[in-house]
Amino acid sequence: MTRETELLFSLLRFSLKGEPTENGAVTDDTLKALYRLSRRHNVVHIVGDALYQNGLLTEDRPLAGEFAEQQLELLQRYAVQEQERLRTAEALDAAGIPFILLKGAVLRQYYPDPYLRSSCDIDVLVHREDLERAQETLKAALGYIGNGKLTSHDVSLFSKSGVLIELHYDLMEDSNQNDGAAILNRVWEHAAPVSEGSSCYEMTDAMFYFYHIAHMAKHIRSVGCSIRPFMDLWVLEHRVPHDPAARDTLLKQGGLLTFATAARRLSEHWFSNAAAGEDTQRFAAFILRYGESETAVSIRRRDDTDKGRYLLKRVFPPYASLAFRYPVLQKHKWLLPVMWVRRWFVLLSPEKRRRMQLEWETNTTVSAEQANEVARLFDELDL
Repeated sequence: MTRETELLFSLLRFSLKGEPTENGAVTDDTLKALYRLSRRHNVVHIVGDALYQNGLLTEDRPLAGEFAEQQLELLQRYAVQEQERLRTAEALDAAGIPFILLKGAVLRQYYPDPYLRSSCDIDVLVHREDLERAQETLKAALGYIGNGKLTSHDVSLFSKSGVLIELHYDLMEDSNQNDGAAILNRVWEHAAPVSEGSSCYEMTDAMFYFYHIAHMAKHIRSVGCSIRPFMDLWVLEHRVPHDPAARDTLLKQGGLLTFATAARRLSEHWFSNAAAGEDTQRFAAFILRYGESETAVSIRRRDDTDKGRYLLKRVFPPYASLAFRYPVLQKHKWLLPVMWVRRWFVLLSPEKRRRMQLEWETNTTVSAEQANEVARLFDELDL
């Protein structure tokens, strides 16, 4: 483990548990490497906060301004999001539309300071039949705007303050949930009103936990996963009252118990200093490479290590891949060539073009052995 990685987890443990940080000297080079690592994993504001509290970052140090800027930005985002979360909940409740708050909107209450659990948006689940009425309610009552464009599982709205609200009507976020789909499709059976007469529902602990694990697995299967969901997992294990057997029953039914067990071991290793076996160390090394272009390409090539076929699939994605992105294909499979062309036009934007060029360049450097290594890890994780 590198010096910046050791320091990163020492600071995160301090933020989560108040555990004293190690007292070794922090050189300017280590500080710069720490900033790059924490930025890649979206925890700069947490790391910066811990550095300041432990007297390890003064105004004259490199990147002190960048750390402070991230802290201020995330604090402001939290304040605005919290205001919109309350307004959204009040509007839906007043309209009698059943809804469930998801992800960070629920998890942040269990962190030592809610702002530490940052989020890019507010995720809300409604019944499919209530989706249009929910959109119209938020537009009329709160002035939210959106084009009504459906994805395979949600629709996006924006508040006047710029907060993204994702109205989910399905917890399925990719086409590879396997047995997990049967669990996620029964979410309303595992939910109840927070109080008598309220339209705000909350999942049972077991279902919330299952959804968190399924969401982690989805990210790992697509482009990888940062360390943040493992922090959430530690919080769910140590700060939320629960019945372990109930959680594991759902995980086993949904085919995610092997993955969840490995994720828990890694979370305990990072945030409770638990010993790590070789399998946990391999998993840790993979997660720490999150955000590197080689990691994303290795994941995508795990089922086919041939570089040429990989590029061909990226240009002409198979039906199963596009059908979830463009739901119209689920009813009209013959539109697949049209959706290929549509996707090409999306990729013409400068940012998408740069990203695709980097991916193609990276593909030439990723070896078959790297892709095979990811495939072996996924087999161990039962993904």
